[in-house]
Amino acid sequence: MQKWEGLTKGTLTAWLTEMRDQPEFKKGVLNPTHGLVFINKEVFKDFVEWKEATRYKSYKK
Repeated sequence: MQKWEGLTKGTLTAWLTEMRDQPEFKKGVLNPTHGLVFINKEVFKDFVEWKEATRYKSYKK
């Protein structure tokens, strides 16, 4: 388990929802049960880097 300093639960929840909406990052979040979430940390790191690079672009459809 790894903790990211400064990342709130609310931000993490929003980012995981955004990851699920992006096909290239969807594989990084697994929900085997309602209350259990597995996050691939390499894919999450790639997502955070992608989010930083596309900070001012809108990808909402």
